Amino acid sequence: MAKGLEFRLLQKGDEQGLSHLFREVFNVEKDSRYWDWKYYQNPAGQHSIIVALSEDRVVGTAGLLPIKLKIGSTEVLSAQGIDVVVLPEYRSRGTFIKLSRLSIEECIKNGADLSYAFSIKITYRVCTKFLGYAGIFPVFKMTKILNPTPYLQGKMGTGVITNILGSIGRGAFKIAHKRRLVVPRELKINEVTHFDERFDDFWRQECKNYEIAVVRDSRYLNWRFIKNPSPYKIISVEQNRSIKGFIILKCFQEEVRRGRIIDIFVQSDGEAIIDVLLTAAINYFIDQGVDVIACWMLEHTPIFRALKKRGFVKRETPHDLIVRSFTDDFPNEYFQDTAKWYVTMGDSDYFG
Repeated sequence: MAKGLEFRLLQKGDEQGLSHLFREVFNVEKDSRYWDWKYYQNPAGQHSIIVALSEDRVVGTAGLLPIKLKIGSTEVLSAQGIDVVVLPEYRSRGTFIKLSRLSIEECIKNGADLSYAFSIKITYRVCTKFLGYAGIFPVFKMTKILNPTPYLQGKMGTGVITNILGSIGRGAFKIAHKRRLVVPRELKINEVTHFDERFDDFWRQECKNYEIAVVRDSRYLNWRFIKNPSPYKIISVEQNRSIKGFIILKCFQEEVRRGRIIDIFVQSDGEAIIDVLLTAAINYFIDQGVDVIACWMLEHTPIFRALKKRGFVKRETPHDLIVRSFTDDFPNEYFQDTAKWYVTMGDSDYFG
């Protein structure tokens, strides 16, 4: 419970305590390089991460990470709610609320105009009831199965017949879904190891087509995807040296092997470019032995329609987007229209 705990801003030297906390709660390894990248190299500014301590031991954390959003015609400093982690014996509504309120105070002090988060059910209830957040929309994912074996095992159990059917299905899915990558003569496809100034030009050109979106300039993209200690596969399409679109991919070994389209951003009239990037992504995931591909994409986008044509199916996730504005310029109600938003998995730190 919150009583008896010390609450303060995350400091250098807390990395080992954070790593131990994440290992104990989630059984994942996060080393000091990860924390340094995430909290101290962010080009958007100062973090607002609060830790709860019991006798100098980190027993909980929650906070807000600065992110620039394009809202209307302006860039606005916002912050994403992240890293809500508390040891079981210290969990209570009071602990989470205390951590969150202190992080909001710090965030406002750092100049942010709003905060947002991809909440789960329990944090959704607390944030909308006690912390001033408004629910915006449930987040859905698009999925495409490449290997039916794990799903057959879930229904039929393991065994020779399941393995045979799975092997046949895997081969059939590979034949059905792997295409020869045909790139129109005027286009060129490249692997990206650094986002240069051409990506700034591309963002400035295309951002006008979106009312609300994370600012995808080169500073952000290099921090989020290149400097990140966990590597990504990044593919771009260009024409006459100008960027026309890019896609960011990553494989995860979980209960099944998942391939995730972490981000995709394409010029507004770029149906051919979407097709090239999705073909490259699907082929890459097949070669990596992925069982299922997933991404976040809102229904009003051309990319959503392209995903459906390629056999992706809409599924629920445990996440809801929530927003709390700190300024009268953009009240909570402004954000309620889903069609204003462009959201991908890369906008969340869950897939970092």
